[in-house]
Amino acid sequence: ILLIEDNPDITRVVQYELEQAGYRVLTAADGITGLTSAREHTPDLVVLDLGLPDFDGAEVARRLRKTSSVPIIILTAMDAVDRKVNLLEAGADDYMTKPFSPRELMARIQVMLRRPRSSTALRSPSAASERRELRRIGALAIDVEGREVTVDTTPVQLTRTEFDLLA
Repeated sequence: ILLIEDNPDITRVVQYELEQAGYRVLTAADGITGLTSAREHTPDLVVLDLGLPDFDGAEVARRLRKTSSVPIIILTAMDAVDRKVNLLEAGADDYMTKPFSPRELMARIQVMLRRPRSSTALRSPSAASERRELRRIGALAIDVEGREVTVDTTPVQLTRTEFDLLA
């Protein structure tokens, strides 16, 4: 899980909770570092603060969404409905307002990780995604990076665990 948060106290608490639950955690204190880390490590989920020092977290979400279907949970101190709608339109899958309960955050993360993800959620595939290696076994095709499975070109919906076992 990639945690992009500039407040060291929040980073410490969330990182501790995630690691106690058995997750590997990468942290970044600004948007540029977070985007670089997401590109290099392809996390299963991103927890993203809005108030980053270099640029708005909504912009980070937009940039992530251009190349990835990774689930994004936004942490924000803002509670305005318009702002929440804008965040969801920017590519966030969920949001929590600060202060938040670490226990609730953990529950939301577990929900996000249970949902099957597909790279078909991307609006425009990048050149890199078009060059992905496919594993083929007869009519079965597995795109490990894109987390997609097809049989005779028909998409197969799998949970994250089912996909991991198949791959």
